[in-house]
Amino acid sequence: MKKLVYILAYCLISACQGPKRPSESAPITAVDSVNKKISKPDTSESPITPSSVPAIRKAYAATMERWNTKDFDSIAISYTCKQERSGTITYYSARGKISLIKHAYSEYDHHSATDHYFVANDTLYFVYSNKVSWSFESGSAGQAATKDDITESRTYLLEGKSALCLEKKYSIHSQRPDPTLAERTPNRTVNCKPTLPLVNTYKKLVAFQKRANGECFD
Repeated sequence: MKKLVYILAYCLISACQGPKRPSESAPITAVDSVNKKISKPDTSESPITPSSVPAIRKAYAATMERWNTKDFDSIAISYTCKQERSGTITYYSARGKISLIKHAYSEYDHHSATDHYFVANDTLYFVYSNKVSWSFESGSAGQAATKDDITESRTYLLEGKSALCLEKKYSIHSQRPDPTLAERTPNRTVNCKPTLPLVNTYKKLVAFQKRANGECFD
């Protein structure tokens, strides 16, 4: 009888824990570190413009479901700007509508970034940004040890205005690698910056889709 009680207790605890959330170390594997349980989305439905932060998380989950199963049409455009800045813009679309724009670029060798713009019905609702600045470790020129200073930003937008902004910062050292550092570093709520630059950049990225490879994006 005691063994049966232990078995039932174990099953109950396992059921309550639910599935583990994916790691946040990859750019687009999780919206944020807040413990929210999101049911698997139905990607067959047409996207609905999110009207709340929970709705943003649900729309994000639907987009990621499609992205992970390679259920998007995609086109990539590369550009260079006077050998100072170069990048690639990738457009992911479903049913002829853009759902995600990925903009990866680098500047002056020591700076790079990857920005993701999540869209529903031509409306920007979430922006994830991962910016990296690298430098040589002090006193290690002979060993060529480097340090990456990384800033991750997450901006939730409702009707063109910021509803929630999260940020995390951490450093990765080439001589002391820590594969789980990004996942273990918590997000913190920060004051939102003006959203107009984000919205304007998104609009420029959409317009840039009609440009030819190689032309400068500014």
